[in-house]
Amino acid sequence: MNQTERIKNKRLYTLAQTLQLKKPWDFFEDIGIFAITLANRKTPYYCVFLQETIIVCPNQAALKGLFYLSEQNEMPQIQRLRYQQHFACYYELASDIFEQQHEIFNELNIEPINNKFPMFESAMPGLLPDELVKQEIQTMSDILKQIDESLNQLESIKQLKHDINLHMVHRFFDFDLGEWTFNTLEMIDESLNVEPIKISEDVISQVNLLASNEETWEIDVAYTPVMVEAKKNHRQGVIRVLLIANQKQQQIYKQQLITLKDDSNQLLVDTLITTILEKGLPQQVLVRDEIVLGLLQQLIDQTKLKVNVSQQLDVIDLYVIEFSKQHSN
Repeated sequence: MNQTERIKNKRLYTLAQTLQLKKPWDFFEDIGIFAITLANRKTPYYCVFLQETIIVCPNQAALKGLFYLSEQNEMPQIQRLRYQQHFACYYELASDIFEQQHEIFNELNIEPINNKFPMFESAMPGLLPDELVKQEIQTMSDILKQIDESLNQLESIKQLKHDINLHMVHRFFDFDLGEWTFNTLEMIDESLNVEPIKISEDVISQVNLLASNEETWEIDVAYTPVMVEAKKNHRQGVIRVLLIANQKQQQIYKQQLITLKDDSNQLLVDTLITTILEKGLPQQVLVRDEIVLGLLQQLIDQTKLKVNVSQQLDVIDLYVIEFSKQHSN
């Protein structure tokens, strides 16, 4: 890395180690979500503190995804990637860190604290979690700095006397006063607020003319552990497959690779409708989560289609396992 990159990375790791000693997660456990609006931005980042971990969500949708993910205890691990959109700071034992990362610490002259080094992660939908890129390093440093400075102003936060179920502490730069200060924001509504995919009246009429069968279908844009071939200076994506399966017969009706350019939500609904028109109306359709359920709401409201949520989709999850085996050879 060049001199500028060394300076920025050194600042980031130093700030993280300062917080490692101050343990903000101990204090913010009673404070709840901590919102920070940086001076160059109109909307806040949302910080969630877990034990020795700081999760930073860039928007409300990402925070809602984090809330929702915390409730999905039965979902296969690989499928949980779809909800991740965050920066993270955590601390790893020195013995568990790869040699390449140790080389970076040596170059920056960073020594472990309590035998642990700070580590960082950037997670985005459809992509493999990765290291922070240049702009994210600057953003994460600015956020950690405000967390650090806030820990020096605990009395100001306590004076807000907010209910963590109704409000969150918000740190922002008051340009009139020329200083950083605090107020409170309303706690975000945890509902996912999914906009249903619009379906034409003609299609609705065609579906309503169909006879129902006894089949149960599974449908999902499934994540796989198989990585897309990485392009230079680009993050590595995961292969996703749109699948419709007959659960009882363990038969795949439809499969289509999904790229980052595709509108996966629209494709999912369009493919389901096409399959219904080809094979008849199933007794029920199983989807992975309430997000897909919301996408199908018009179809649910205006036809006899029944849709239920199941974190585990037996046939599709088996397909993902077999797909992974085939591409690991």
